[in-house]
Amino acid sequence: MQKVPYLTIRLFRLILLLGVPIMIGIKSAYGAVSISGTPVLNFGTIMQNDTVSVIKLDTSGNIVSSQGIYKPQGTSSADTITYQTGSLLANTYDYAVIYPENAIGTITIPGCTAEISDVTPSTDTNDFSVRGWLSLFSCRNLSSSKTVNYGAMLTLTGLCEVGEYEGSINIPGTTETCSVSSGTSTCNGSCGNTPTQVTHTVSFKVKIDAPLEVVETQSMFFGSIMRKDGGTVVIGTEDNLIEADGVTIFNTSAIRSGIFRVSGVGGKPVNIVLPTSATISYGNDTMTVNNFTSSTQIVQLPNLSETEALGYFSVGATLTVRSDQTPGTYTGTYNVQVNY
Repeated sequence: MQKVPYLTIRLFRLILLLGVPIMIGIKSAYGAVSISGTPVLNFGTIMQNDTVSVIKLDTSGNIVSSQGIYKPQGTSSADTITYQTGSLLANTYDYAVIYPENAIGTITIPGCTAEISDVTPSTDTNDFSVRGWLSLFSCRNLSSSKTVNYGAMLTLTGLCEVGEYEGSINIPGTTETCSVSSGTSTCNGSCGNTPTQVTHTVSFKVKIDAPLEVVETQSMFFGSIMRKDGGTVVIGTEDNLIEADGVTIFNTSAIRSGIFRVSGVGGKPVNIVLPTSATISYGNDTMTVNNFTSSTQIVQLPNLSETEALGYFSVGATLTVRSDQTPGTYTGTYNVQVNY
């Protein structure tokens, strides 16, 4: 007589234990499409050479086009997001539509504004369905989740300050839960409920490096010359006269080399490219300047981080003077190029 309560208690406990998994499954059976993942569009390192710079990534993160940018650098990537049904055990499916063409993404960077456009998904279509496990028999050709990569175009307006910046893109969409037509191979049942608005945020990154620039800080000056029979004047890269052949220089102390300041990315070497010749003129008369020399072929910029680095170099050249050269003050220009 005393064993009966004991058996009853054990049976009751067994029922409770068996009921726990079933109750949990039913509780999670209903829900709309959930969006997961932390995608990042990394546009890499940009050195601007125009007030409008554009760089475009495809859905694999490759740079497919750019303008106003000097050699886009860095590894770009486009990560993924997953649309997953919350109706794991329900005999329903969730229908989602994304609208990347309506995506908005902006960020203010000191000196410029960054805008995201042309957001492109890796899927052929922007709409898809995901289903619960119990709808397998009537929706056999559909997946329970879908992964999407995004590509986009970044436009920088203005000259941005050096630094690393992050922004975000809001990609809108809608989702609704639909019933399944029994016995069919696709989910083509009724979707009569009101769609729910959904938004997923995709982050983007960009690093702005200092643009490469060269500025003349001192003009080249050959001094005051008496032509005599004509000849050449050679000046060096240290404000010095190297040679005066066939002419007389009155003020050698006034001779000046050309001096240039280079600014760019810290730690990078900068190559100097000099012209083969140039012309200076007075009225209709001209003289030729050639044999340009530089104090260095490569300027090594200081290894500074997140700031503009400066370097300098000087230029000398040879001036050819004719015996019938018209007296006067001759002026002209010459081109100096720098590159990484």
